[in-house]
Parts: sequence; C-alpha cells; structure tokens
Amino acid sequence: GKDADEYEITFNDNAVGTKDSTGNYVVKAVENGKFTIHPAEIYVKTASAEKTYDGAELTKDEATVEGLVNNETATVHANGTRTAVGTATNTYGDIAWGDTNKDNYTHNTEKDQLGVLEVKPCEVTLTAEDDSTTYNGTEQSSKKNYTCNVEGLNFTGITVNGKGTDAGDYDITFSANAVGTKDSTENYVV
Repeated sequence: GKDADEYEITFNDNAVGTKDSTGNYVVKAVENGKFTIHPAEIYVKTASAEKTYDGAELTKDEATVEGLVNNETATVHANGTRTAVGTATNTYGDIAWGDTNKDNYTHNTEKDQLGVLEVKPCEVTLTAEDDSTTYNGTEQSSKKNYTCNVEGLNFTGITVNGKGTDAGDYDITFSANAVGTKDSTENYVV
C-alpha cells in the first residue's frame, strides 16, 4: 500500500499443500497477516514579529506545515494579531491539503512552533513648560506643568519642579521617576 492504512498480507493461492525442500513437511493451512502504514507526523511553524506601538494591528502571515514527505504540500496561514503593547501567540487557521491526502498525516500540536507577536511601547518626550514671575523677595515655584509630543496622554506620578528666590534663571526638572513611566494605556513610555 501507499497511503496510511491497514493492508492484508496474503499467501499465494497454491501455498496450502506445498511441501518444504526436504519433502517431510506440508503446508496444511495459512493465516494471513496485516501490514500497517502509520500516518507521518506533522506540525505547524509560524513566524514572529515585533514593532513599536502605533495603534495599528500587528500581524505576520507566515506559516509552514513541517514534516510532509515525498514532495507533498499543504498550506496554512498565520492569523495571530496584537494591537496594544504586549505579546500574543501567532496562531494559525485550518490546514489546506489540496491534492495531498490528509489521512496520511497526523498533526502533533504539541510540536507546533508558534511565533510571538510583540508590540513595544512607543517612546514619548516630555518637555517642562517655561515659566516666569517677578521678584518678590520670597521663594517662588513654577506654576506650569509639562507637555508631551503626543497629545492626550496621561502620566500618573510625574511632576515638574522649578523654584528660586532671587532674580535669575532656574532649571525646571522632572520627578526622578519620570523616565520609564508608562501612560494610563501602557502603550506609551517616557
């Protein structure tokens, strides 16, 4: 046989009654056997991809069926997706067998090698707003905040501080935890 299946092993028609080479023994009966062709094992392999968050879906439609024999083919499409920062498995859809007999294969999903889709946070820049006031003889602080190069983001725990007493220029600085802080969506990072 060629395909995965059970096949009967049979004797030729004149086996019963045949004598051995010494002539002392004769075949009285035959019992047919069975020959089994087991399905070949296959698995699916999908690709990995990464990008910086931009609000658009990350996909990587690159997948192969591994373990096919005798130049047989089957196709599969990766369909994993990730939009927000984080990771997702690059999953796949049904295997399309075309002219290949799928019964000749068994899919071992434990051997699948699935890629990872990773969206990394988009880096943003915060700028302390310039501020000024008139000398009054006491310590004064800046009343301004900061701006971000991406509008509408909310960062918790970041503060700016600029203060001085005498007339002159003073640095307005960010709180120590500013760099590395993520916004409330966790898609952007300072």
